[in-house]
Order: sequence, then C-alpha cells, then structure tokens
Amino acid sequence: MVTLLFQILYQDSEPRFNVKILVSKAIILKTLLLILIACSVLSASQPLYMLAKATLAQVLLERTWYEVKQSPTINKAPWAWADAYPVARLSYTKGDKAKGNKNSERVWIILAGMTGRNMAFAPSWLQDSAKPNNVGNTVISAHNDSHFSVLENVKVGDAFSLESRDKRLMKYIVSDIFIVDETDNSAYQFSDETLLTLITCYPFSVNLSSANKPKRLIVQAKAVYN
Repeated sequence: MVTLLFQILYQDSEPRFNVKILVSKAIILKTLLLILIACSVLSASQPLYMLAKATLAQVLLERTWYEVKQSPTINKAPWAWADAYPVARLSYTKGDKAKGNKNSERVWIILAGMTGRNMAFAPSWLQDSAKPNNVGNTVISAHNDSHFSVLENVKVGDAFSLESRDKRLMKYIVSDIFIVDETDNSAYQFSDETLLTLITCYPFSVNLSSANKPKRLIVQAKAVYN
C-alpha cells in the first residue's frame, strides 16, 4: 500500500507545477495518511485494510485512465509491477442525486482480467466476455466489502454508465437481479444484446470471510440507445 501511495504522489500525467495538482496531492496525502493510521490501529480488521487498498488504487487508476483514453490502443499499467490495465470507467448514480446529494455517485476504473489479485485493487472485466460497450455480455466482478458494496441496495430500474477506451459513453438500466451458487456460470453466457453483468459475493457481511460467502449476486443491465 505504501508503494501505491508513493506512485500517486509522484507519477504525474500533467505538468508538475500545476497548482490544482499540488492542492489535490495535499488533500490525497492527508486522506490516505488517515487511512494508513486507521489500518495500523485496527490492523486486525482485514476488511478495513482491503477497503483502504481498493480506495487507494482507484486514485492512481483514475490518472492512468486519463492517459489511456488519449492513446486507446496502448495497454498502460497503472503502477510499475501491475500486469493489468484499465479497460473502462463504470459509474452508478442513485436516484437521490437530483435532490443535491453529491455522495450519490460511485465511480470505478475497471481492470482487464477477472483475477483475485486484480479485484483487490479494482472491479475487473472477464476477458472472455464482450468488450465494454460492444454487443454481447460484458461481465465485471468485484468484492462486496469494497467496490461493489453498493450493489446491496441496487434496484431494478437503476442506471449505470460505462465509458470504454474509445471514449464511448453508454447508459445501462438494471433489468434483473438474482442470486446463484458460486459454481453457477449461467451469468457468463453470451447475449445478442448489449448487456452489462455485475457480479459480487453474497451475502453482504464484513464479518464473513470469502469462504463463507457461497453465493453470488448478479446484477444485469441492458444498454439504452437514445
């Protein structure tokens, strides 16, 4: 986690002496130091550590995503030892944003490769599924005690937005929510529609290890063409 913190502060994608960047770095540093202190005090809390690492990684991934969109054919790793690269930017807005609640939007940078290692840092795309915003079934998975904790309260009719590397932004409306056994791969099946499938462990409880979460929550959303 310390390595990620160092790269966030010193890996610039814009001019070094930009005042806004320096202010942003100061805010980021203060926030992340508080996270690190909390983790050291509550070191026995594995979910807290995972959440801190996941949050920290998304800051660096946002910077890499900006660079990737400028050169969409280049697979740029977000940090020196990473073996994955950003493929999309997913956002979810709750219905109460219209009432002025600024905390109602969640945004994630998606990594290529649905592996346990990648999901420790970001929601991850199953590379055997459809590419983001292409016809077919795009499958993305994340842990339910960090990035996809929000899926616990998602409802049919809610909206997600997905931006692909070619800068296409598409809206998806949740059409189905169901729970399956962890061995059930039916949610991975190809679709002749433009479908977004989000997967996380179930039930939602920070007191349970992944071994005690034998189910999977599936959220499927269909693309909306205006």
